[in-house]
Amino acid sequence: MKKYFKYVLIFTFLFLILIPSVSAASLTKEYVACHDANILKGIRVLGYVVMVLKILVPIIVIITGMYSFFKATMAEDDKATKDAVRLLISKIFVAVAVFFIPTIINAVLNLVRGYDKTNGKYSECMQCVTSIKTCNASIERYK
Repeated sequence: MKKYFKYVLIFTFLFLILIPSVSAASLTKEYVACHDANILKGIRVLGYVVMVLKILVPIIVIITGMYSFFKATMAEDDKATKDAVRLLISKIFVAVAVFFIPTIINAVLNLVRGYDKTNGKYSECMQCVTSIKTCNASIERYK
């Protein structure tokens, strides 16, 4: 689980580093990447991944939590029960972090200087990550 959490953190930090540089570079150009249907289709894939993670992570947390408590109960050891509780709490924090990644990214991007100038241009990209239905409408609009 630590390995997957590490990959989620690396992906989030790379996303947070690359998006502001892309936004700053495109302020001087007329081309807006998020107004291109093909780019929106690619970002929609990321939206599907986020949606699947929002569903699977809590399910995995519940199943592994139940399994660890079952093992601790069968062992009848107080130390094993405390370890199972600690493990479950850490898994819950990971699940909450994965669930709120799009919100955290959007909040950090709001802190970037000049984001209000690019918000109208890049809101479709963020919508494709957070809401696939509105992304499909944007793709149809820019075809």
